[in-house]
Amino acid sequence: MNKKVQIRTTSIIGLSKNAGKTTFLNFLIQKKQQNKVRLATASIGVDGEKADLLSGKEKPSIWIPEGTIVATTAAGLKEGTASFRILEIVEDSSMLGPTFLAQALSGGTVKLMGTPTVDSVRKIIKMLEVYSVDEFLIDGAFDRMAGAAPLLADQVYLVIGASLHQDKRILWQLVEEKLKPFFYPQVSNDEIRLAIENGKIEASNWIFVKGILTEKTLNKIMKQQKGLTIILDHGLKSFLSREMLMKWNRMGGDIQVLYPIEIAGIAINPYSPEGYRFSANEMKEKTQAILHKYNHGDIEIINVFDYKNLGE
Repeated sequence: MNKKVQIRTTSIIGLSKNAGKTTFLNFLIQKKQQNKVRLATASIGVDGEKADLLSGKEKPSIWIPEGTIVATTAAGLKEGTASFRILEIVEDSSMLGPTFLAQALSGGTVKLMGTPTVDSVRKIIKMLEVYSVDEFLIDGAFDRMAGAAPLLADQVYLVIGASLHQDKRILWQLVEEKLKPFFYPQVSNDEIRLAIENGKIEASNWIFVKGILTEKTLNKIMKQQKGLTIILDHGLKSFLSREMLMKWNRMGGDIQVLYPIEIAGIAINPYSPEGYRFSANEMKEKTQAILHKYNHGDIEIINVFDYKNLGE
């Protein structure tokens, strides 16, 4: 067996169904191939069907170059055009059957199936350490934000699609709301971090919420104290509406995280499979404005359907 190596993990997350995530994943794979990056890939959640389970619309296939290692089911290996050799069986199974680690013997398409949980993805990452893999791409299925957790992924690409909402005003309200948890500031006070590591969960000016932060939980906190800093493991533990977060901020409250999420870039897709589209330039400008508001204006914005970028 090969010597264990540190693998970079990259997660691709769509902010809505049909955001253009698979198209962006194909774009990213081609870019990595040009840079001779040795890849592995898998999907977290129930992805890989020919048609979308909710909309029934045809889904684009994932294309991989020769040598890529995938984690998928036997059905996933058979449905694509690439040929494979089986490397190992992943013990975790899903409703689609056992998952295999397999290496592509030729370039072609593949269906990614059978890795429905974060734990199964963690196991695959561990198994990949003995293979010649530079980067593991996690195809984060719709509404499976856990795939972007900093303890699982080193970096994350987010995909904003026109499919999020047909009304532009509502779309950008939703984008702002969905992006906010990715940019909560990191706890900078070493004493607080040490206290939490030692099991302390609150003090006079802060409280550590170990699980998820729901609006019900926040309401309870708001009734007890004002001007408190709520500390979470990471931003994806937060499930607050834009209105509730603004209310908490007006009370002098703050939210910080122990582990920040590294955003590698944001892809925009101005097309919706429902037949409507928005201006790509306007989407880029609106996204930039939100990023500047969150003090992250340096994050790259990519148009998923700008195929000129493929040659760059």
